[in-house]
Amino acid sequence: MGRWFLLLAGVLAACETPVSVPDPGPCAVLPEGRFDYGEVGIGTCLAGPVELTWSQDPFDVGRYWLVIANANPFLDFSSGSVLSVDPTGVEGGDRVEVHTLEGGAVNVPDFAGG
Repeated sequence: MGRWFLLLAGVLAACETPVSVPDPGPCAVLPEGRFDYGEVGIGTCLAGPVELTWSQDPFDVGRYWLVIANANPFLDFSSGSVLSVDPTGVEGGDRVEVHTLEGGAVNVPDFAGG
């Protein structure tokens, strides 16, 4: 019995794999210490955008912001968000990562719509 137990313990120990913490990228707000998906702040990440609209800046006529409703459908983050992005300086056809643009986000409940 002792040999089977040692063999089983050896097999189970060999099956262990290290698990790393989630890294959703520079757009997210990471909590302190150990965390898992669903505990990460959404920050300026796009997570299930459900509606996009252009909104005129009330303080600067002629300047527009892209406003995005994020639903967080996969529950990767701790909440959804409403994200506003300033598209100034983005050339047509260029690929741009949202976290590199000026903007901000407000947390809202998951599955928020337009």
